[in-house]
Amino acid sequence: NSPTMRISTAFLIALVPASAAASSTSKYPPPWIPRGGASTKTKQDVRKYRMEQQQLMQLRSMILSEELAKRGIPIPTLQDVSVPNDQKKPEKVDWDCAMATEDEPKSCMLSFDAEANTKVLAPIDSDDWISVSALNRLRRNDPTKVDPMWHSKFAIVESWFSPSSPYALSSSLASRPSTLLLSFVLDHKWALSLSIVGSLFTLVILFLPVLEVLAQRLLVSDFLWMEWPKWARYVHAALPLKMLIVQMSFKYAMQALGKLQNRIRATLIEIESQALEDALPLTVGPGSDVIEMDLTSEAMDGGEGGGEGGEEESESEDDDDDDYVDDEDDDDWGEEEGEF
Repeated sequence: NSPTMRISTAFLIALVPASAAASSTSKYPPPWIPRGGASTKTKQDVRKYRMEQQQLMQLRSMILSEELAKRGIPIPTLQDVSVPNDQKKPEKVDWDCAMATEDEPKSCMLSFDAEANTKVLAPIDSDDWISVSALNRLRRNDPTKVDPMWHSKFAIVESWFSPSSPYALSSSLASRPSTLLLSFVLDHKWALSLSIVGSLFTLVILFLPVLEVLAQRLLVSDFLWMEWPKWARYVHAALPLKMLIVQMSFKYAMQALGKLQNRIRATLIEIESQALEDALPLTVGPGSDVIEMDLTSEAMDGGEGGGEGGEEESESEDDDDDDYVDDEDDDDWGEEEGEF
């Protein structure tokens, strides 16, 4: 009841809620607000940060969906959501092949008219022709421009150039394994690069004795050592300069190798186009009914042969009948002589 006890009791009562409040504050800290309150600039920065995070989340989700769809998991992709509801997806379609001649010219979607004596392709029951060589070159150089040639109505690349498609043009190349190997090399860029590097390495090994002789002649030649004052500065240059020279030399070598690869690839594309044009059968137009005419002529020849065989059989039967009649006449004549 003393004043000192009353003061200590009041101090303890006031101390307990303060400690509880401190513990709750440490467990759930209040939001950070800059001194003077939240400004407009701070709110804009927070909104911009949230928008960037939302965009990154959508981008990650899209990339994940594409990878899952490639593995056969049925999940919507960017292609599915990019096609409007009233627009149909490109459908697979069969092809017709015809021969463009001077008498019956065919139009080409990349040029006004196809060259004479060249084969052209079009979706079945369609007149939108394109030459085989032009289509193959366009497919090899920029395949994204093939389907829009037909207003994205048909999946031309997937239908005609996919090995798993029932309308694949490669089915006509089954008897030409060299052309199939050529197509494999063109389909995979690494295979073409590896083939070129392997060929160059093989040539170096084959001509290595000749290269050694030439290198020895160059190292002991007067032409090289008379120019020593010019290239000696590069020999005694600092290491960073030597590394820069090596880097630039490697860059120019790769550029030269890239140009060589492009030229070789263009040549291989022309060879593949010519092989496709030679292998594809004609389905419409002149020349497409040669097989049918041959089959019809063989059937007619077989019928005529059967008719001739029937005539021979009938003639042999008539001869047998005549011999039988003659034998009967001889028997009757012998009986008459005996009676006489």
